[in-house]
Amino acid sequence: MLVLIKLKEAFPKAEFVNGDHCVLDAQLVKNSEEIKCMRVSSQMATIAMSRAIGKIDAGVENVRCSRGHALSLHQRWRCPSAT
Repeated sequence: MLVLIKLKEAFPKAEFVNGDHCVLDAQLVKNSEEIKCMRVSSQMATIAMSRAIGKIDAGVENVRCSRGHALSLHQRWRCPSAT
C-alpha cells in the first residue's frame, strides 16, 4: 500500500486502476520455460530434502542439516530463464 501512496505522490495526475485480473490471468497460463523451471525446482526440492533428511540426528541443529546444499544445487541445476 505504501508503494501505491508513493506512486500517487510522484504522479498526481495519473489515474491508477486495479490490474489484478491481468496478473491472475497471466499466472494461470504457463509457457514452456515456466514448466521447465517448475520441473527443475521440484527435482531440486526432492534432492535437498533427501540430503537434509540424511543428516537429521539427535542433537544436530536444523541449520546443519541444510547448510551447503543450496549452493551445490544451484550450481548443478540452472533454470534457463534465470541465467
